[in-house]
Amino acid sequence: MKKYIIIIFSIVFTYIGYAQNSKILIVYFSRVGNILFKDNIDASTSASIIANNNRIGTTEYAANIIKNELNADIRLIEIVDKYTDNFDDLVDKNHEEMRNNYFPKIKPLNIDINKYDTVFIGYPVWANDVPMAVRSFIRDYNLSSKTIVPFCTHDGYGAGRSYNTIRNMIKNANILNGLALDSSNIQYEDGRIKSWIRNLKINNY
Repeated sequence: MKKYIIIIFSIVFTYIGYAQNSKILIVYFSRVGNILFKDNIDASTSASIIANNNRIGTTEYAANIIKNELNADIRLIEIVDKYTDNFDDLVDKNHEEMRNNYFPKIKPLNIDINKYDTVFIGYPVWANDVPMAVRSFIRDYNLSSKTIVPFCTHDGYGAGRSYNTIRNMIKNANILNGLALDSSNIQYEDGRIKSWIRNLKINNY
């Protein structure tokens, strides 16, 4: 009888140890959370959506589904100096940042990045590429030797150059297949997101 008890405890502790050593982090960037929107802004546009009476970004919507499916930790990438809520001015600002290779300062995420084996990186596609704020995160945190999973939202043009940008910025990482989601259909993409997660075959899912 004692032998069986020892075997059971051994299996339980092995499982617990494995789960603790296989932590997953989701970081995402979104206009919502990085712009001081006016109260009367049209939340039905791709800039944001309404869910449970709260305005959330389309990338945030996808990030929360991934979080719930994988029981992962989640963080918003926040710039120190908020962007304008004028869309045309924001487009100009983004082009300027990309042209000058300017990395906006981001707030600390208050995490120990070394705890995580897998990092999902979410963002809206801006100018066919990764927003510079996301590149600030990649530059500021050591992601080498980790499993990296990109996902993005867009307005009909797909992931653009963004996956290649991430591959070029993160050396010695295992970068899995990304997922590009049309912002206008985001509230109907739950099943596709969950299927994508299953196909990734993340260890504890």
